[in-house]
Amino acid sequence: MLLLFLVSQLAAPTTTGPAGWYKADDYPIQYIEAGRSFDISLRLTVKPDGSLQGCAIEKSSGEKSFDKYNCALLLNRAKFSPAKDKEGRPILGIYRTRVTWKTDDRKPQPGAGDLELTVKRLPSGLSSPTYIQVALAVDGTGRASDCTGGKPDQNAALVKTACTQLLRSYRAIPARLPSGDLVPSVQSATVSFLTQ
Repeated sequence: MLLLFLVSQLAAPTTTGPAGWYKADDYPIQYIEAGRSFDISLRLTVKPDGSLQGCAIEKSSGEKSFDKYNCALLLNRAKFSPAKDKEGRPILGIYRTRVTWKTDDRKPQPGAGDLELTVKRLPSGLSSPTYIQVALAVDGTGRASDCTGGKPDQNAALVKTACTQLLRSYRAIPARLPSGDLVPSVQSATVSFLTQ
């Protein structure tokens, strides 16, 4: 008897990392001189061929022109491998990221994630807060139907808990084609684990 085990190949869009997305001289001089620091959250729509379709602001820096500037930088510089559905086929993907611009030595404020979970204790070696990144299969209404860990080195028990809770309660922003039509996608999401 031959048994086949199907493994989900679900994956959010991947990048070699944002290290090349920004350069030291990208920070506009007027903000440096004013001592202004910013946190901004963005979502990049990645087409099935890995090219970028668009950029949107999820949490504004408070300066619309600076938000647009960040999107322009990413649309020009960010490179991706496409998202994959559970059968391993390229699909429209959403890559979500947070950027901190600072002019002082303050530590960036940790992002709350898409979902915060409070636990009695974390697995050995992990401290609060711990962030778990996952990939979610999202339909055209924003409902997540499948979830898998986004990074291989993450704690498997926390990934399982993160996925269970996201599938139960999280509503994503649906992906859109340039025409405006809502379509299925694979999106990145982050769950923060905090101790009581």
